Amino acid sequence: MTAEMPVAGTVSTGLSEDHAPAQPLSLLRVLDQEFTELHAGDPGIAPPADMLELYQRIHGLTVPRAALCLSGGGIRSASFALGVLQALASYGLLRHFHYLSTVSGGGYIGSWLSAWRFHQRNDEAVFNALAKRSGYRSPGTKLSPSPPSYSSCAPTATS
Repeated sequence: MTAEMPVAGTVSTGLSEDHAPAQPLSLLRVLDQEFTELHAGDPGIAPPADMLELYQRIHGLTVPRAALCLSGGGIRSASFALGVLQALASYGLLRHFHYLSTVSGGGYIGSWLSAWRFHQRNDEAVFNALAKRSGYRSPGTKLSPSPPSYSSCAPTATS
């Protein structure tokens, strides 16, 4: 066994033995870091004193935050979630979500969408492509199709 290989059952942290592992962050600190990251351009952002102050800041935003949650269920839920994403994009609603939460099968489609957005670097292009492939009608059109014309199928009198 070489010096580079850890012994079975141990975890290598890459830290020297005299360095203590980092302590986990408090929930307040994690939420504060997220809030600060999302609102870095907002003036006067100071760390909140407690959870109540952070809650009041979040709920005091001029644009309320919304999350899209895609549930699990394997490939069937991923297929269903794709249809949901396409419909939301078709009606111009997908762009209004700020967070994406996924589980299991929803994670397939959620990670696909996140990767596409990351690589495209243009949300409008992604949303337009989703809407174009959806088969849903664009906003402002009738939801039900016009009835078919049966005049060519009508029986004719023959002698």
